[in-house]
Amino acid sequence: MREFFKHPITAAAFVIVGIVMACIIFFKTCTQEVTYRGVVLSHNVTSDRAGNARYFTVVRFEDGTIRSISGLKFYVKEVGETVHYTQTEFNK
Repeated sequence: MREFFKHPITAAAFVIVGIVMACIIFFKTCTQEVTYRGVVLSHNVTSDRAGNARYFTVVRFEDGTIRSISGLKFYVKEVGETVHYTQTEFNK
């Protein structure tokens, strides 16, 4: 067993695994998911030279903030419809 840990690659692998586990535990204990409710204001589609489309939806949330959210999840909603947006935030 001692010979196993004498190799530098094995020791480095255990250190890396330990650091990754510590980061995961820290992230799970220091963050929470917060859900915001808002109203869809408008939609926008853009594309690059290769023709890859990006879908944006502008949403006004209850706290007064206006955000542009990318993706089809909100793009398919009608203008004026209420949507829910979940975001991970650090605990206060």
